[in-house]
Amino acid sequence: MDDEKLRHWIEDKIVAGVSQDEIVMQTAERAGINWQEAELLVEDVFQQKQGHINRRQGPLMLLISLAVFAGGAFASTMLYQDIMAYVSSARQMGDLQAGASFLALFSDIPRLMFATAFTLATTAAGMGGVIKTIMGMVQE
Repeated sequence: MDDEKLRHWIEDKIVAGVSQDEIVMQTAERAGINWQEAELLVEDVFQQKQGHINRRQGPLMLLISLAVFAGGAFASTMLYQDIMAYVSSARQMGDLQAGASFLALFSDIPRLMFATAFTLATTAAGMGGVIKTIMGMVQE
């Protein structure tokens, strides 16, 4: 196998998500070289073709990032509706019942804090993934 075909094969394996050790082992077998030489070759291909690899992996990563972002946005909407239900019920009740409604809200604080943290984390992770994927796809 000539060097260019071998490099293209390595790039295909990287894009496919095959582990680096597996790629190195298969490269050593295909090219008839030792492990260290194969490892250097795989690293060299990865470094030289980083932008091309990112562009080939980009669409899937973008889809995953957008899904995480959408999940965070959906969770945010549900959290907002939950809090507004407490506020709305408190407005419709008398003072004593409103106090009870707010006590119910405070008894739910651990759940609301977890929901808020989850919402912020998923939204930020999704948006960060979108930005990182797009930046990786446009870099050369």
